[in-house]
Amino acid sequence: MALDFEEAVFKGLIKPSETAFGVEEVLRTKFGFGSRYESAQLMLARSLAAPPPGPSALAAGTTFAKSLPGEQLFSGELDLWIVLLVLDGDLGVGAGVEDFRALVEAHWHRGALLLREDLEQCSGDPAKLASLLSDYLPEAGGNGARTGGAPTPGVTGEIRMKVGSVSRTLAGDKPVDFAAGRRGSKGRCGIWGRTES
Repeated sequence: MALDFEEAVFKGLIKPSETAFGVEEVLRTKFGFGSRYESAQLMLARSLAAPPPGPSALAAGTTFAKSLPGEQLFSGELDLWIVLLVLDGDLGVGAGVEDFRALVEAHWHRGALLLREDLEQCSGDPAKLASLLSDYLPEAGGNGARTGGAPTPGVTGEIRMKVGSVSRTLAGDKPVDFAAGRRGSKGRCGIWGRTES
């Protein structure tokens, strides 16, 4: 993606549907989220976890609520969200910022509808909802929950994540990765270095 695309998404406004905004308020109340973007990201992730096809474009008469700037909605993880959404929406080279915005708004809305159903299934219990949502985590080495209509149970165990784009040490050309979920690990990682190192 061109840098001007990323900057336009960063500075642009993205609107939730009134439905999504209502679910957002419920999630903020039940989970104690301090910021709107936390519940909004949960809705986007819930929609992305649903099996294909992706969400339908919102109808022309959809009522929208107060928008969020891309900077807040994607909260420091803009590149990751762009990649996830562009790949899921199969946006081609000719896609513009408006196409991306429409895709995000459609995912936001669908995620809200799915989470509303999930909340009803869990009788509004946040712990039960968290447990239900954890079922959408991909299996280790598998392709995750998007393979069918029902969630695929996650697998407890070690998850190895690459560090950096190359994931190799400069001296010695050895692999660099971080193990999360390993028995006894704290699940935290700190990485220091000069910019672009």
